[in-house]
Amino acid sequence: MFCASNLLAEAATASGTEVRPVTPAAPQPVMRVAMSQTWRRLTFLHWPYEPALVQPLLPSGLVLDTCDGAAWIGLVLFEIYNLRGVLHFPETNVRTYVIGPDESRAVWFFSLDAARLAAVLGARGAYHLPYFWAKMRVASEEGTIHYRSRRKRPGFPLRRDNHWSTMRRKST
Repeated sequence: MFCASNLLAEAATASGTEVRPVTPAAPQPVMRVAMSQTWRRLTFLHWPYEPALVQPLLPSGLVLDTCDGAAWIGLVLFEIYNLRGVLHFPETNVRTYVIGPDESRAVWFFSLDAARLAAVLGARGAYHLPYFWAKMRVASEEGTIHYRSRRKRPGFPLRRDNHWSTMRRKST
């Protein structure tokens, strides 16, 4: 389990004394962009859990960012485009939301699966994220998006096929 930071258990980047509110704009200007990408056929699925069940899965220094008294575990499925030097590919991640030692909000990734080995190796090396190489497929059919994923290396969790379908909401 790793944080979306380049340092283990460092989920925050700026100092503060109170948890920052959620706002439509970034709390600080982005001075240097580390990478740019486009997400397509994006699906967010979330389930509430008792915080006492999820907190032990996090490293010390991180606390759950709860909503309505629940910790939220997300399954996020999408395709990545426009990542420099890498052809488009599907990705799936399992995440929760945390507050770092400096009180800023962040995402904690339990696992990330991607269909491009270069992206997996790059993210593991540069960002220390728990990426796994997987055979993945995304297809649209009659307003439903089908996701399929199978990890390529035996012995890792989720060795069986995983398949999710989501209905695309029609615009009104």
